[in-house]
Amino acid sequence: ARAAKATIVDVVFHNGASNNLARPYSVLRAPNVAGTREVLSFAATARTKAVHFISTISVMPWKEQPARTAWPEDALSSPIGLTYGYAQSKWVAEALVRQAQKQGLPATILRIGRVAGNTETGAWPRDDLICRLILGGIAVDALPERKTPEPWLPVDQVASDIVRIATNDLAFGRILHLTDGV
Repeated sequence: ARAAKATIVDVVFHNGASNNLARPYSVLRAPNVAGTREVLSFAATARTKAVHFISTISVMPWKEQPARTAWPEDALSSPIGLTYGYAQSKWVAEALVRQAQKQGLPATILRIGRVAGNTETGAWPRDDLICRLILGGIAVDALPERKTPEPWLPVDQVASDIVRIATNDLAFGRILHLTDGV
């Protein structure tokens, strides 16, 4: 089945990951790093397929810097400062994609902020941490104060941006941020 699919697929959107913020790197390595390695192997099987790798702004120390300097769309040379497993695993997965880019694979790395509800319907997964905070805050008429702003993007905007980028050949080889402009 894999070999047959490898002959007909043109592009891979790799958004699969375990984003459990409480798990260490050792637990997240299999789904996030090995999973990315498998996607890259598939993309090079039979005929080359473009890969759009969905990463996260969590791979950057953006919470500790002023917004104007915190958003370099560059490869980060080190995971130093990444203190939890999810960010560490996505940093390693990005490194795999960058290596594949250097070997000629047409790929993009798309770092996204928090994906929020739909702009028209407001639909948002009820099990999302921030959705739960908002619903709980509404119930008690209070919301927690956060020291660090977090970029939120409506899901329909994220989908539209990813498609727009995927149809632009100039995006290949780049790291792009999808944020709300924090």
